[in-house]
Amino acid sequence: PEEVDGFMIVGFGAPEGSRNLTYPPSLLDSLEKKYGEYKVIPPRQVAVEEGPDRYLTAILENEARQTRIALDLVEEYQLDLLAINLMSADHLNHCSRDYTYVADALIGIDQNVGHIMEKFPDANFIVLSDHGSCRLKGLFLLRNWLIEQGLVHYLPREINSLTVAEINHVLVRLLQDHYGGNGTGEKLLRRLLGGLFNVLPAWGKQNFLNTLLKIVPYNFFYYQYIDQIDWEKTRIYELSGYGSFYVNPSNGNSDGFEYEELQDKFIELLSSIQDPTTGKPLVHRVYKKEELYSGPFLDLAPDLVADYNQSAYGFKPAGVQDNVEKSTLFIEPTGYFGTHTSDGIFAFCGRDFRQSTGLVKSASIVDIPATILHLFGVPIPEDYDGRVLTEYISEEFMAATPVRFQEGDDELTRCMENPFSQEEMESLEERLRALGYIG
Repeated sequence: PEEVDGFMIVGFGAPEGSRNLTYPPSLLDSLEKKYGEYKVIPPRQVAVEEGPDRYLTAILENEARQTRIALDLVEEYQLDLLAINLMSADHLNHCSRDYTYVADALIGIDQNVGHIMEKFPDANFIVLSDHGSCRLKGLFLLRNWLIEQGLVHYLPREINSLTVAEINHVLVRLLQDHYGGNGTGEKLLRRLLGGLFNVLPAWGKQNFLNTLLKIVPYNFFYYQYIDQIDWEKTRIYELSGYGSFYVNPSNGNSDGFEYEELQDKFIELLSSIQDPTTGKPLVHRVYKKEELYSGPFLDLAPDLVADYNQSAYGFKPAGVQDNVEKSTLFIEPTGYFGTHTSDGIFAFCGRDFRQSTGLVKSASIVDIPATILHLFGVPIPEDYDGRVLTEYISEEFMAATPVRFQEGDDELTRCMENPFSQEEMESLEERLRALGYIG
């Protein structure tokens, strides 16, 4: 965490097991003396090994404790502004087959927000989400489709190159999804079978895996990681299940004819995919990056962005489905039951907001920092993209504090340094892969 005038406790993006979680650095030890071991978020492994009920309890207890910590630190540091991220509903929407777990998480979030509002009755409050959510009726095998279209190619793999994580994934799907096992017994059996697999010769491993894949059709993924892509043959690839695609022209020229031709061809192909139950397009629209982004860091943006946030099918990026017919691209949800939608929520209340404006009709998440700056009387940088949401601020405040501007940054610094070790990066990647953020 960076140095701030106050305190900072990092969140979901922190590597598991890291002790570099707070500013000031000494804050973590003092927190743990008072509250016990600090966890950013309970690991998803709790859901896998102990079941969804235990995971729900763990994640709600953790967020309630984080809220108590935040309230104590606000007084200790005499803060002007507190930002807290409560993620339980998002995580449970992704991983829970039963929506009641999501509803229970929302109740817990509401209680925690209520505790904060009770503590500071005269403050301004902004409650927002960075996206909406929905439940899925199925998964679209995005990587299978990319291979079918000849856009992605993988290097050949030997059976002995399968990783422990890949074998564990197959066994989880077998023992938990198919046989309904969980708890210590399932965990021990999975370890036993995983150990057995590792000592088998290559032909034995292949027979073992083929047998498993026949038991539960449409329910296993071989992970296919980015480092296994054949870059000489691959023309378009994706890094997540959220619509970001990158063009890889054979000549390496992102300004040439082939680059433009690949973009146009891909937009046409992706836009032609239909929902198998309704016949409607699965993708709302595909954008070229210049239609969405601008500025000096445009080269870092994905070349194409697909908006499928209005679809009831999730785009599964994390692996190639090996045990399905070639024509099968839609399957039942397996381990991933909810996804994001475009429209999140905004709620404003407090002494400086209007008391009754009805629904928030026009707001973007990039408007929130500008609005907060204005509420503190700070001029808005001229090069900032967001605007002050004046229509939701009281007339009295606006009359006394008109919107002012200041010069933006003279120069922007591009920092490409990776602050994490190799072990920390692997931990982060595994967590993000489990949630479907990366493939």
